[in-house]
Amino acid sequence: MRDFIKTFVGIIVISVCLVPIANSAFGVGQIPIGTFNLQIEGDRPSSPYMSMDNANVDLTATGRGPDYRVTLAWHHIIPYSTLRNFYNSMVERRRLSRFRSFLIVFQSQIPQYAQQVDLSDPCDPRRVNDTNAAVNAVFAMANSGRLMHNSNYSQIPDFNSFAEWYAWIPGNIFIGPDGNHRTDDPGDRFESGAVTIVGQRNFDILSAINNNMTRYINGGGDGLIHDVATGLSSIAQGRSTVYSLTSSQWVRGVDSNNEPMYRIVPMRANNAGFADLENESMASAVCVRELSALRRIRSWYDVPLGVIFLNSMD
Repeated sequence: MRDFIKTFVGIIVISVCLVPIANSAFGVGQIPIGTFNLQIEGDRPSSPYMSMDNANVDLTATGRGPDYRVTLAWHHIIPYSTLRNFYNSMVERRRLSRFRSFLIVFQSQIPQYAQQVDLSDPCDPRRVNDTNAAVNAVFAMANSGRLMHNSNYSQIPDFNSFAEWYAWIPGNIFIGPDGNHRTDDPGDRFESGAVTIVGQRNFDILSAINNNMTRYINGGGDGLIHDVATGLSSIAQGRSTVYSLTSSQWVRGVDSNNEPMYRIVPMRANNAGFADLENESMASAVCVRELSALRRIRSWYDVPLGVIFLNSMD
């Protein structure tokens, strides 16, 4: 009888350990209905991508040491300030619900983005937790009427994880020599030369998004939100990685100190030999251990089922 009791108690203890907490998943919890500060504040969020080595002067290899003198950087095509100011303008005007179609698409792509950051360890616990946090925040924001904005309140839990990926959407980022090694760096303006790197089709979409965001920031109507959401959804779905460094897309010169300086090669009229116009395949799989948490997060919020995680969860 004692052995039976011990066994029975042991089963109960094990069962308790295995049952997931109703309102938590891999370190994140359901965001409650309420009032929060929904604005993106402060400086640009840090990049979610892994650090890069320098490049050689021909931009054909990366590494460390005296042969690798060119510092590389991730460059925004649509400036971060435009992305931030557009989003904050929507929040201030209480129009975030009109951005819902993009947010639903965006959360489905975040696990794909994060998966590509370090393919050597797709189930890294910290990456999984950060991904779940970002998805959790986007789900709550996409759930119409769940959250109200007031800048005097605290931000929603996991908001920084959302802001990080929104600032660094892969389809809006390319790798190239940093600003100190470029003669054509636009600073905090639209990267008009990026057509060579991203191709005409993607460039046209990014250019239209930038123009519509700027118009909305300057007082344009709510219809612009729909246009931005449509374009940004296309960009978000098109790539899971940033545009890589391609030496043929850069022209090298030197400055007065004989240091290498670069500019983007102007796009030829026929596009021959330059950027592939087709979007990169989004074929990577989400860490299997992560899917159970993502299913639970999805169950907390009122979102359409047919477009979540590219149907990989159903």
